[in-house]
Amino acid sequence: MKYFGRLLGVALISLSGLTFSCRSEDHSPVSYTITQTPDSSVLSASSPYERCGKSYEMAEMVNQHREANGIKPLGVNPLLNESAQVKADDMATNNYFSHNSPDGKGLIDYMKGAGIDPDNSFAWAGENLAKNNYPNPIEIAMIGLEASKGHDENLSREKFTMIGIGVAYDPLYDRCYYVQHFLGPG
Repeated sequence: MKYFGRLLGVALISLSGLTFSCRSEDHSPVSYTITQTPDSSVLSASSPYERCGKSYEMAEMVNQHREANGIKPLGVNPLLNESAQVKADDMATNNYFSHNSPDGKGLIDYMKGAGIDPDNSFAWAGENLAKNNYPNPIEIAMIGLEASKGHDENLSREKFTMIGIGVAYDPLYDRCYYVQHFLGPG
């Protein structure tokens, strides 16, 4: 198996208010920011996915990039979405940005954890990572990935046929994490 992945790190830290996260009754993540007004404290809630964008939006952007370059679009694979989401959540929760987790897990470990055995089923696997806290973070992440030679090679690799996207929010540093997992047959 050939593995392709490089790091992209753009981080601006902005602590404009106390932010914390929890899960709603339907188990979707929700973040709360407490801001001071002249008269009172106001509690406003928004989903981190509203802040960071949704995985399907990034998948659409990847396929628009591929089609603009004459490359077939990628199919979105639910198991790859799961492996990418677990990786994104792990980075946001444990405050790291790397292809390997602090406990040594890498791309193949995350894929296997989602029920994919890339060693036996696929010849090509890849991972792109991005993080930022800019306005329109999903668009900025894609611009950065497209501008980076190594990341753009993964986005444009014709051997890849499937993609999974993970999006996670770190309320402590107001950052969005993006993980793209790619697979292709031998």
